[in-house]
Amino acid sequence: MDAATYFDIPLDIGGLVRVYPASHPEAAVLIFLHGWTGDETALQPFDLGFGDTWRAFFRAPFSVPEGLAPLGRRGFSWVPADRVRGSRVEDYRAAIQTLEHGLQRLRARFPRTRWSQGHWVGFSQGAATAAVFGLQYPQYIASYTGFVGYLPRGAEALVRRKPWRGKAAFLAHGRQDPLIPPARGEAMAEMMRAAGAHVTHCWGDAGHKVTAGCLAQWRTWLRERLESNAEP
Repeated sequence: MDAATYFDIPLDIGGLVRVYPASHPEAAVLIFLHGWTGDETALQPFDLGFGDTWRAFFRAPFSVPEGLAPLGRRGFSWVPADRVRGSRVEDYRAAIQTLEHGLQRLRARFPRTRWSQGHWVGFSQGAATAAVFGLQYPQYIASYTGFVGYLPRGAEALVRRKPWRGKAAFLAHGRQDPLIPPARGEAMAEMMRAAGAHVTHCWGDAGHKVTAGCLAQWRTWLRERLESNAEP
């Protein structure tokens, strides 16, 4: 990834979006949301092998206070510091506004690009944020990937009308994850199926991270959708 080829677009309500343009405006769009204490660089290692695509990496709107993050990491959060667990849908209100504003700025800057047909990829808290956003605004979701993610309380109300009917979702969880226990990962998959999604769920023998096996499976899964517009 050539550092000279990106644009940083600050967002008025906090956060920013870093954009790596494709060579033509109508190429496929990938949108990445980092986890807690991450930033716009955190998921760049996942952005490999997908050809000529637009890539947008969002930075969350809230700074993580010193002393709250582990190992001295400061980074950013999709929910306020006093709601760091992000356990309720309403905790993500500001995050959803950030994403809405970011998409507006992206459409204004690159009007021919298909920002309303993005393939969304989130890690942990970012996966929860992308899911809450996508369940409320399914018209923006071409596909969804959630790495070691979860759904907050209140998401049940968002799935009742099956907003993801016919959409494809890929989930990856670790069987040894101390933060997102297997039961919570299974619950997320079941709720996404209830929303109408075709769910591919990969389990790895790991903690709060994505195993090499699940990552390889996901790359194949996503390439199929980017290259051939495959049915889910």
